[in-house]
Amino acid sequence: MSKSNTIYSDLKNDMNPVTWISKYRQNSIPYLTVMVLFYHLIGFVIMIIGSIIVDFVVNNYTEPTIPLTGISVIFAGPFEESIFFGIPFYL
Repeated sequence: MSKSNTIYSDLKNDMNPVTWISKYRQNSIPYLTVMVLFYHLIGFVIMIIGSIIVDFVVNNYTEPTIPLTGISVIFAGPFEESIFFGIPFYL
């Protein structure tokens, strides 16, 4: 099997929702970068779909105007990931 077929097979396996919490089949920097972009794309699409649904369902919806600082934005991701994905595996 050629290297490109192996990478394609690994990507196909790691992008399958059944294997999302399994270890990645490769751990090279380009491969992990592709996986990070894949997961960010999924999150972005879900965010856009959720915003559209809220706009249609809730009448006169306005987005909250909470002031955001750089520190709060930077720490929001790791904090959310640890609460919703990391901690349940240890309970």
